[in-house]
Amino acid sequence: LSASPDPAVSTRALEILAAVGNSAAKAKLSSLASSGGSAQSDAALARLGDAAAVNRLGGRVKNGGTRDVSSAIDALADGDVKNAAGVIAGALDPARPLPTRMAAARALGRLGDPALVPQLKQALKDPDPPVRVMAAVALARLGDDSSADLMRTYASSPVGDLRLMAVEAGAAGNPTGEWVNV
Repeated sequence: LSASPDPAVSTRALEILAAVGNSAAKAKLSSLASSGGSAQSDAALARLGDAAAVNRLGGRVKNGGTRDVSSAIDALADGDVKNAAGVIAGALDPARPLPTRMAAARALGRLGDPALVPQLKQALKDPDPPVRVMAAVALARLGDDSSADLMRTYASSPVGDLRLMAVEAGAAGNPTGEWVNV
């Protein structure tokens, strides 16, 4: 699979091999990433804790401008890169593309840094509803109840995806909460 012509398949196979200690697979991922290969290589390396890949992804997020950098944000969150939270918080800027802002809010909730609650509260005022939803879910995951009313609204929404997000947020740290009935 690591030799597959499909970059997604080969990158994932190389990542799995590298995770179990195959140094040749990690070297191949590094080679692909440093030669300007796909962002998938950097994402895989970031999940493996590679500092150079984390720096490249952080640079993409910071300098993304009007480009969608949600995949870089997701990779940093998947790699549990706590020190990237500040850069990710900068991607909540309303001038950034919608997918980038949504990914930033989601990632900040996953990374669990309570110091970023003020930025997430500000994102509750975003002009786009999906960003507000992600910010509310992130705040709930961080244990901040400022979005509790909003989360109750989502939990009873006719839109299934909103109910699922409310359930996910409610389940974090509360295995027997109100969300069980949803």
